[in-house]
Formats: sequence, structure tokens, C-alpha cells
Amino acid sequence: MANFNYIVSLLALGACCVLAQRPGEGKCPQPPVQQEFQVAEYLGKWYDYAHYEVSFEVGAKCIEARYSPLYNGHIRVFNSQIGFTGSNSTAVGEAYAPEPLEGAKLAVSFFNSTQTTANYWVLSTDYVSYSMVYSCTQLTSLLHFEVLWFLVRDYEVSAALKDTVLSKFKALGLNTEPLVYTKQGPSNGCPP
Repeated sequence: MANFNYIVSLLALGACCVLAQRPGEGKCPQPPVQQEFQVAEYLGKWYDYAHYEVSFEVGAKCIEARYSPLYNGHIRVFNSQIGFTGSNSTAVGEAYAPEPLEGAKLAVSFFNSTQTTANYWVLSTDYVSYSMVYSCTQLTSLLHFEVLWFLVRDYEVSAALKDTVLSKFKALGLNTEPLVYTKQGPSNGCPP
């Protein structure tokens, strides 16, 4: 049985490395999330300023997320990007808080799949300039992988805002070294 767990852990680690999420040992960390999360203020357009590399964003630029209300109280998620081949791609999904008392922990799903556990945690946001998002998936009892996203309302980010947000990630024990910075703005061929 120990050999089986070892092999499963190695396969899971290999999958993480191929998909480029950040692998970690043990259980998923449980960083605190935004208190008294205000969904209405969070809606709208966000630019991906930086993130841990994930398979669906490798080499992409002009990455954006647009959140809007749905009739059922959920959130419509519309993600767009220009891929490394230069083609536009989009993904439409839905988000909701499985535990209403933890509104900043959202379950996000795409392509008509069902997500019942929160996989999109808003760690901190001021709603007008930045959002710090965390996701962690437990692969085995010995291994997890995590992703960070640093989202902004304006693709031009001041050094002060960048430093503040990176410091907040670090204060939560989250590693900012693997962050990949997204090319944004008209000078990078992004639409206005």
C-alpha cells in the first residue's frame, strides 16, 4: 500500500508540473479570506496582472475576467485571453458561495460542470484596484497544488500597489516568486 501511495503521489506531482500549478506537500493551506465580502462591488471587469502559471493560461496575454449577476443569484464568469498562438479564447462559467456565511469562498465551474466546493477564494480586495485570489486542490493526503491570481481593475499598476499586494500575499505565507506577469494593454496588442 505504501508503494501505491508513493506512485500515486509521483503521478500527481508529474501532473502538477505538466499543468504548471504550484505543488505543495501535505494538506491545502487555509489562508483567511476577505471578511464581509460584497459581491455587488466585486462584479465587473478585472485584468489578470499576475498568476501562478496554469495550463489554460500558458503564454497567454490580455487575460480578463468579467463578473456579472445571474437571475438565480449566482455570478456569471466570462474569461477571455489571447493565447500564445494569437487566437482569442473565452470560457463562460458560473460562480456561487456554497456556504453563504463565507461569501468570499466561491465555487467556480466552467463548461456546464458542477463545482460544489469553493475553489476561488478572495483573500483580499478593495473592490476598486486589486483582488488577491487563491485556489488549492488536494490531490492526495500528501500532496496539493495551489494557484494565486493578482487581479486589478486597471491594467496599469503602480509600483506601490504591486508592492502592497505582494507583501499581503507573503504575509499570508504564500510564495510570490512563481508569479508570471501577464502582458496587458494596447502596447501588447490587447483590445481597449
